[in-house]
Amino acid sequence: MDEELAADFGAMGAEIAPSSASAAADRDVYEVWPCNWEALRVFIGCQTQWRMLATPAGLYHLGLDYPAIDVVMRRLRVSDPDGHVFDQIQDMEAAALSAFAEGRQ
Repeated sequence: MDEELAADFGAMGAEIAPSSASAAADRDVYEVWPCNWEALRVFIGCQTQWRMLATPAGLYHLGLDYPAIDVVMRRLRVSDPDGHVFDQIQDMEAAALSAFAEGRQ
């Protein structure tokens, strides 16, 4: 947990135990190129905005709710005049849909 998040919890009166070095070492760490950072922020912000289909065989992810992407982008103050961030989000959406499909097999 970073210092800013710990301070936010502290401001609400919640005490958070410091994470141990071994716990931090056990987590996967990924580098994000600066050119992809805004799209990743928006994609993560949309994590609960998947359109789903419930069938007797199970739940199926259909894709992201595109109006929600616009709301998240505005809330995060992400400017995308050329549509590049949206294109990146669609690429991540396609990869996620593929991974969800593999998980059903």
